[in-house]
Amino acid sequence: MLALAVSELDLSPDVFWELTWYDWSLYLHKLDVKRESDKLKQELEWDRFRSLFTVISNHTPKKAGTPPSKPTDWMRLSFDNETEKKESEPLTPDQVEKRFGKSLKEKINYGE
Repeated sequence: MLALAVSELDLSPDVFWELTWYDWSLYLHKLDVKRESDKLKQELEWDRFRSLFTVISNHTPKKAGTPPSKPTDWMRLSFDNETEKKESEPLTPDQVEKRFGKSLKEKINYGE
């Protein structure tokens, strides 16, 4: 933990040893947010590259009937899965009833 505090969070050893567990958890949360932000920035750079590559590829002569390529054909990124999940169709009322029953009270035992 001390190595992480000194190398990643720029804390001195004296400051680290004076931290409460709550303060330490806040520093770890800050580090987690920073890492996620850095990952997103990096993936956005890759997304820009694959989009440009797709445009160049689609303007290159190909055989007749070849479908145009998509950016996801070249490289998959973590946020590509999010868009696929959002595209799913909502359940119909019959499908909901089949999956969950007519009421939630039937499925949940309230200790009765």
